[in-house]
Amino acid sequence: MTEDEAKELGALYALGALDEAASREYEEYLRGASAKERREVEEWREAAALLPLALARPALRPEVKDRLLARVRGEAAPQTVIPFAQPLRPAPPARWLPIAAALALAALSLFLFWENLGLRREREALAGRVDQQGRDLADRERQLDELVSPETRVAQLSGAAAPQATAQAFWDTARQQLVIYIYNLPSITADQDYQLWFLTDRQEAISAGIFRIDARGRSEIRISIPQNVAPRLAGTAVSLEPSGGSPQPTGKIYLQGKV
Repeated sequence: MTEDEAKELGALYALGALDEAASREYEEYLRGASAKERREVEEWREAAALLPLALARPALRPEVKDRLLARVRGEAAPQTVIPFAQPLRPAPPARWLPIAAALALAALSLFLFWENLGLRREREALAGRVDQQGRDLADRERQLDELVSPETRVAQLSGAAAPQATAQAFWDTARQQLVIYIYNLPSITADQDYQLWFLTDRQEAISAGIFRIDARGRSEIRISIPQNVAPRLAGTAVSLEPSGGSPQPTGKIYLQGKV
C-alpha cells in the first residue's frame, strides 16, 4: 500500500466503512507508518466520533410534554414538580466541523479513486491484449513470409501405416530451418514415442528427435537442419518407436516424403 492510497483510506477507516480485509491491510500499514500519519488517523477517528453530535436534535412537541407532566401529577404523591428539560448536548467544537465535512469529501474522493483505479486496470488489460494480438499478427506474417519465400521448399508427407495422417514440410534452404505441420496421427501409449528422421541422398536415416501429438493427433515441429545434413537432405519421415526413441527406425513408418 502506498502513502497516497493510505491517505485515501484513512477517512473510511475512521468511519468504519472498510471491510475486514481492507481494515487489516490498513492496520498493518499503520504499524510501520510515521508518527504524523498515525496522528492524522487519530484526528480522523476523533472527528468521526463527533459526527452524531452534529446531527439536528428532534424538537419535543409541547403537547407531548404537557401529557407527560399531567400523567406524573396524577400518579405520584403531591410534590414539587421539577420542570422537564431535555439535556443539552454539547455543540461540537468548531474546529472539528471542517474535519467532519472533509470526512464526507474524503469518502467521495475514495470512491472516485477506486473507480478510476478500476478503469485504469481495465484500460491497461485491454492495451495488453491489443499489444499481444499485434505481436501474434506480426509473428504470423513473419511465418507466412518464410513459408512462401522463394528459398522455401514444400513437401507433402503421408504413409500407409495411418492413411488418415498427413503432414506438410517447409524447408527454408536459406536459413536451414524445417517446419512440419502434422495432422491426424493415431494416439500412442505411454511407452511409445513418434520420432522424426532426416533422410539423406545416401539412404541414411538421421534422428531429428522425438515429439508429442495433441488429442487430435496434431503437432508442429520447428527444427534446425545440421550443417552436415543439409547438403544431403532428400526427405523426412516419422516412425513409431519405443519411449525415448531409437538410433535407427525400428517401428512402422507413419509419414514420409521428399523435400
